Amino acid sequence: MDNRSRFDASDLAWFAAGMHKDGNHYHSPQCFHPLAETLQKETKETPQSRTERKELLQRVQELTFDMATLWDRASGGTTMVLHCTGTTVPGAPLQPEYLKAHVYLPPAFVTQNQQLHEPIMNLVQQFTETIGLKTTIDWPTRAHKSFGYNLTQTGVVHANSSMDLFPTPEANTSYYVFLGQPASPFSSDASPFSSDASPFSSDAASPASSYDIRNELGPETYEILNLREIIRILRAEKSSLAEELDIVRSTVSHLEHQMLYYSSAAASSMDKTPSRRLKPTAVSHLTPTRDPTRDYR
Repeated sequence: MDNRSRFDASDLAWFAAGMHKDGNHYHSPQCFHPLAETLQKETKETPQSRTERKELLQRVQELTFDMATLWDRASGGTTMVLHCTGTTVPGAPLQPEYLKAHVYLPPAFVTQNQQLHEPIMNLVQQFTETIGLKTTIDWPTRAHKSFGYNLTQTGVVHANSSMDLFPTPEANTSYYVFLGQPASPFSSDASPFSSDASPFSSDAASPASSYDIRNELGPETYEILNLREIIRILRAEKSSLAEELDIVRSTVSHLEHQMLYYSSAAASSMDKTPSRRLKPTAVSHLTPTRDPTRDYR
């Protein structure tokens, strides 16, 4: 990795620092987060700008995976990152077999725990059928509202190939791509994700097979969540202002004590200073001289 790439990563880290606890998490269900709107609107809609935005998001993904790798290596723990972009090939049906999941996993853990390959594949498939699919369903509406996109393109699309084996990461990386598979009961013998020993196996249908978009949360629910977040922020600001007020009061009290001290010291100093009496100035009484040229009669 060259120095320029490291500087680029540090730039992104500077902007990202503190985001997960800034309280700015909720937004309208019909729109993207304001940050996405800002990124879109502050750049021109040209092929070059689209390429630059795509490269920026790629760098964000790489930095995210870098931080997850650092966390695992430094702590000895295990992290799994799952991401769905929400976008598809134009004209693709909104079904899991047309989606992909971008995944971070430590390769050493994957290699050393091959008995967990099927459970992990089940887990990623569940993510694709639920969170990934819902994100993809919402994406066109939000893109139209936030960006003015009219996603009506059509094209020749093909479903993902069957993924019978655990995917191989990109060379020398911890980045895996999982291809979404058709939604089906996990207990089906025809499903590559079924396993009697898997804790994710179930006789019930998968979440996607019973998923109904009409069951999604309404705008009122998001508004309530947003108001709760605003209340939390206002309470935190109130607490912070109360602390600042206490500091100001303490400072004012300290200054008042200092003023009283210096005023008392000044008065005491004036009392101890000996007074100086002014001696009367001697006034000489001169007899006016007669002017021989004047007549005093």
